[in-house]
Amino acid sequence: MTLQEWDAVELLAAKYFRVTRRRENGMVEFDFAIGEPELFAELVLPQSAFEEFCRINSVIDVAEHPSMHTGHTVRLSQVRLGQKG
Repeated sequence: MTLQEWDAVELLAAKYFRVTRRRENGMVEFDFAIGEPELFAELVLPQSAFEEFCRINSVIDVAEHPSMHTGHTVRLSQVRLGQKG
């Protein structure tokens, strides 16, 4: 494996999440990122599926690492509603 290939493998191994909301109906809204916490997908899962998802993906909780906070979060849900991030 070349150094460039190794860097790509290492980058893709890092997976991050940040819970954005816990709904009363048991659904968990969260951000999920691979490689870089700044580029993420917004996901929603039931609590038990969320826990399994986190376990399988060996995720890092961004909330526990203040150095990963960028302060520049634009939510798709806000954009859809015409709100500013």
